[in-house]
Amino acid sequence: MKNYQTVLINRLAHQVKNNLTTMRLALFNLNYLLDQENVMGRDHEKSNDFLQAVKTSLDQSIDIVSQILLATRSDKKYFSSENIIQLLFDAITQSSAHDNFEIDILKKEIRVSTDSQSLQLFLKLLLDYLANALKQGSAPINIRLSERDERCIVFDGNFQVSELSDFFEANGASLSDNFDSITFLLLKQMVEYLRISIEIQRKTKEQSELKICFNQADED
Repeated sequence: MKNYQTVLINRLAHQVKNNLTTMRLALFNLNYLLDQENVMGRDHEKSNDFLQAVKTSLDQSIDIVSQILLATRSDKKYFSSENIIQLLFDAITQSSAHDNFEIDILKKEIRVSTDSQSLQLFLKLLLDYLANALKQGSAPINIRLSERDERCIVFDGNFQVSELSDFFEANGASLSDNFDSITFLLLKQMVEYLRISIEIQRKTKEQSELKICFNQADED
């Protein structure tokens, strides 16, 4: 039954995303027509404000539906051999908090069997959360490969340990509709689906280490 529910939610989300995308295209065409009509002055400003508000809402809704589609994936048909180093670099480059990270990885390629789109979402959420957990005024988070297993990526930083531990080591999440609980549930789903392990260690009084391991076998 759970699998049927997942497939149903995934297909419904696809339909909603298609409808939202159509609405966004219609909004673009409407904006073009208004420009062609040369609406001026206060009316032009009011119409622009309205269209921008609708566009922002549509973009956010499309992004949420895209996350739903990824969160309901369970089929290994989406898995292929991917370069996790490139995916990590791309995620950091695209992150608004990229200044909070310092990469100490010389290897250009390490391949694992994974779902690249789901892993991109996982890395985006992870980087955002780690940047928020970094103590204010601290040095950037150092990113390196584990000495024992190159398929493990280590994040070293002066984190707010209580927040970090509560988030990643908790067995459940609050059912309240706040950002952290949604992020928690998405990360937990990605970890289970992608077969990722997360380990937190306190190195010194100031520094903590978060190790992310990609456990799936290459032949999967």
